[in-house]
Amino acid sequence: MKKLSSCPVCGGKLVILEYACRDCGVTIKGEFSSESFLNLSDEYMDFLYRYLSLRGNLRELGNRMGISYPTVRGKFDELLTALGIRPDPGAREEKEVKSEIAEILEKMDSGEMSSKEGIDLIKKLKRR
Repeated sequence: MKKLSSCPVCGGKLVILEYACRDCGVTIKGEFSSESFLNLSDEYMDFLYRYLSLRGNLRELGNRMGISYPTVRGKFDELLTALGIRPDPGAREEKEVKSEIAEILEKMDSGEMSSKEGIDLIKKLKRR
C-alpha cells in the first residue's frame, strides 16, 4: 500500500475523508486526522525504521549510516520535532556528556590523547 502524504497535483496536505471496511463494506465519512507517523517523509520513515531495528542505539545507527554521533543525534531530534515531540533538554545533555566521555576514553585507549588530557576534559564535562 502506497503512502500519500501530499497531493500529487498541487502538493497540498491531504486529509482522510473516508474509512471503509473491506469485510462488510461499511464506510465512515468525515474528516479524520492522520497519525503523525503517516505524515513523516520517506527519509524520516527510513531513519525511524533503522533506529527501531537497532533497538534505539543512536551510536550504532550513526556508524551504519557513516555519520558522527552528534549528526545522528541531531537527525533524531529533527524526527522528534516532525512527530510533534519536544526533546527533553536534560536527557539530551546527560546523553551528550556520556557520549563525549565515551569518545574521550576511546581516544585515550587508542593513544590519540594522553591520560592527563582525557581526565582534564572529563572533569570539565562534569562541571557543566
